[in-house]
Amino acid sequence: MRDPVDSLSAAALGAMVGALREHLLRPGHTLRLHLADDFIALVESNSRALLDRLAEYFCEFLAGDPDAPVTTRLTALQSHPPPIESMFFQRPFTINPTTSPRGPKESWLDIEGGRLVRKLRTGMVYLFGGRANLVIGDCLENESQVVNFINNRLIQARLDQGCLLGHAAAVTSEAGRTIMIAGFPGMGKSTLSLKIMARPGAIFLSNDRVMFGPAPGGDALWAYGVPKHPRINPGTILHNEHLAWIFTDEERARFTAMDPAALWDLERKYDGLVHRSFGPRRFRLAAPLTAVALLNWRRDAAGSVVIREIDPNARRDLLPALMKSPGLFYTPPDGGRASTAPIEEYIAGLAGVKVYELAGAVDFDAAAETCARYLMEGAALDG
Repeated sequence: MRDPVDSLSAAALGAMVGALREHLLRPGHTLRLHLADDFIALVESNSRALLDRLAEYFCEFLAGDPDAPVTTRLTALQSHPPPIESMFFQRPFTINPTTSPRGPKESWLDIEGGRLVRKLRTGMVYLFGGRANLVIGDCLENESQVVNFINNRLIQARLDQGCLLGHAAAVTSEAGRTIMIAGFPGMGKSTLSLKIMARPGAIFLSNDRVMFGPAPGGDALWAYGVPKHPRINPGTILHNEHLAWIFTDEERARFTAMDPAALWDLERKYDGLVHRSFGPRRFRLAAPLTAVALLNWRRDAAGSVVIREIDPNARRDLLPALMKSPGLFYTPPDGGRASTAPIEEYIAGLAGVKVYELAGAVDFDAAAETCARYLMEGAALDG
């Protein structure tokens, strides 16, 4: 008997997703995620173990109402991935160019109904478009890629509503104030956001992607996060006691002994689970956006951190740190490959919100304390 994966034939995306579900979703297990009132995802899989892991990861966002209407359906199949390139041999896949020494990460092809993506390093295959969303491959070995696929469906929904995508972290509070934090790579947006989280009353909103735009049916600017826990480097962990649980004793001793400059530059990612680090109910995905902090400080600067309000139109040099392309996993309504929105759209999108530059010397503790006072008490950031 032929393997149903290998016997899959080229077709419109919906038909391919339907065929894979019919043959492989046995037994079928489900998980409901409430990521927003307008985004309730039904995740289905042939692997109970995978859904158990996802339930632990998304524990703050499990849907409690079994009758709530599902807006998005995603299928994650634990199996060897289909030979999609050979199915569409007359239409070669596009391989994304890269400067990485490890080579390209993805190849892709648009077909009727959506897009096919192959992760070249893991072999994982994604089929998505409209209401059809499926990932197939060694999902248990690549759980983080399944998490990213779910989150990318949420990003798609928010961008389709007119939001802009920010390469940023964000922290909010019950007082209705939210800071979005951006900076060029290595500036420390994750470190600063988690330093703020160490203060009572701070609520995590997002670590690396923030969508922002008017709330549906209103004019107020809102920030929307994704339920992805921070992926953080050793230096961030070492200097935040709430993250101490992540290291083994051996790791802590090794990183403590490192030269500070080398530790800053070290790239080795750990999952900083928000609920484990800061307690339950301190992670949400939407809040009014009231301030933006653009990191432009320097490790070799003398003195202290300087926080000043800026005009985004006059400081266009800082905005590329915030701007972000949606990438392959976003399909524009008119098809094709999405690109970063023009800088003019970001300038217009930030109208009505105060934007600050953090310059001078790097000082995470002082900046976090100032940001926390703003979030909880409304104290001026540049006061």
